[in-house]
Amino acid sequence: MPEKHLRQVVTAAADGATAAVAIAKYLEEVEEFEEMLQEDKLVLLAFWTPMNQFSIDAVSRVEQVMDEFEDVVKLFKIDMYRKQMMVQKFGISDPGTFVLVKKDETSEVLYSEDLDAVEAGFRAWMS
Repeated sequence: MPEKHLRQVVTAAADGATAAVAIAKYLEEVEEFEEMLQEDKLVLLAFWTPMNQFSIDAVSRVEQVMDEFEDVVKLFKIDMYRKQMMVQKFGISDPGTFVLVKKDETSEVLYSEDLDAVEAGFRAWMS
């Protein structure tokens, strides 16, 4: 009987640790999102994954163009595997999607499988 009791204690401790980690990740995402909304600039969210080459290339392309607009917009790169709350909040399903946000209002969503179209769409937002 004591062996069963010890297994229950270990299981309860592991469940508690799992819950604590999940809460810490959630609070980190909430804090990061609130920090983003404190920006006086427009906020550009770039959703990407390390396993999707197109998303890496699209974010890189927009980063190159960002220098021209750094006084107007701030870029936040969102890893879709690590930041599930953000992915769900904005309803993003495709890596390489960009969302322009101003004070918690989604202004526009940009997704294209063509890097030139991504850059052109970003430049159109900024004009």
